[in-house]
Amino acid sequence: MLPKSSRPGTDLISKEIIRQPFVLNIITKAILNITDEYIPESCEWPNGTRSDVVFVPKSANTGPTIVVEFQRTVDNKFMERAISYCLQASKRFGTIPIILIVCLESIQDSVKERLRKCDGLPCYTACSDFWADQCYLMDKDSIQDYISQDSELDPFAVFGLFMTNQATSINLAPRNTNPTMAMLYRISLDVYTKILDQDIEYSAEYNREQKRKSDELITEDDLQECQDTNRSKYQKADSGEQATTSDYKERMKFIEKFKEDRAEEGKMMSWELCLLEGREKLKWCYKNSNSLRATFAKYEKKQ
Repeated sequence: MLPKSSRPGTDLISKEIIRQPFVLNIITKAILNITDEYIPESCEWPNGTRSDVVFVPKSANTGPTIVVEFQRTVDNKFMERAISYCLQASKRFGTIPIILIVCLESIQDSVKERLRKCDGLPCYTACSDFWADQCYLMDKDSIQDYISQDSELDPFAVFGLFMTNQATSINLAPRNTNPTMAMLYRISLDVYTKILDQDIEYSAEYNREQKRKSDELITEDDLQECQDTNRSKYQKADSGEQATTSDYKERMKFIEKFKEDRAEEGKMMSWELCLLEGREKLKWCYKNSNSLRATFAKYEKKQ
């Protein structure tokens, strides 16, 4: 049995399960009628955002990129993000992608009323002119006609049932005698066990590294508020004084411009290059790129 925090539909487990060849082939077989032709790819886009899972063809002529998103509630705001992911995928890979959205709980009425049932697949489709080759949405309602029959179940529908039902063990899952369902739970347990083994293997090293990682994540804001006597070693080396608000804003604007320029060139954000350029042009004294990235993340949250 899986713990509730690692049941199907939860973030880490879902992303790892779907990357397994058996599950990947279920998806490509259903939407492209091919198997063993796709592999997982990096999920980070040139503008710094990330998708849940991205699959690319082994051969350029096999088919389009596939973006997969797991979302508890699909609303208008999420659909805007989905469109953004597809545009980023098109820019990065040079082809218009297919996106599959697996809704784990509910689709907002304002979205659902604009969907239509997909012929031959246990999902809906949305109009995706100009931004996706196809946009598929799967939820607990879209699969009902496919899982209520007594004949052999569509593996893609079983995948949808597995994700949306979120049972912690196959004994609690509907249609638990189905071989696809059995294999999905076996994969889930293997993935969960692997994660646990990795945690155990690296736990000692992880504990030793905590202080170092904490130091790397100290932000400029934290330094300005800190009253610790050791804070001076993190402040500007050229003045030895605390950074002013205007200096701070200047650095954040510099990072924003750097990210925008990289995105326009179709390149992913490089915090290492940004730090080097900032050191050269603005005399930055951030400890490393992780500290720079954490500082900017806090700045973005305040905007």
